[in-house]
Amino acid sequence: MTAAYELKLKETVEQAMKKIDAGKENDICRYLPSPEGGYLHHFTYGKMKKTNPQECISLIEECILKNSSPRQLDPKPRASRKSKQSDMNLPNEMFGQILILAQEAQDETLLTKLLGSKPLAEIKRELIRSIRAGQINAPLWESYKHIVSK
Repeated sequence: MTAAYELKLKETVEQAMKKIDAGKENDICRYLPSPEGGYLHHFTYGKMKKTNPQECISLIEECILKNSSPRQLDPKPRASRKSKQSDMNLPNEMFGQILILAQEAQDETLLTKLLGSKPLAEIKRELIRSIRAGQINAPLWESYKHIVSK
């Protein structure tokens, strides 16, 4: 990087920090868009400063200095974490029917898949709820017994 670009970049960064009232230089990143969406990661910003200062200067000028009211960008959207539960969202009646069929067929692998699909805490809550409502939920009781006996 030439001395001219180094000086221009330093001045641009200082002006931008003053405009957005940033405490540290990396705070600028939240105002700069990333090609992947969201704001620019501070590692990417640091690399851009070293390898392509012209682009860094133009990005700061465009997004912060020339913008009358610069605003922070949202972070890059991330994929949601999937739980270990089954992808099938079945009503309790259908789940019970499938469970009864698996028990009649004495298919242990299917029973394990079905009964292990709900977490123990959820099964306990549903059992307590059904008891308070005065209902008997046999498949739920079976799933509770199966998980506790493991």
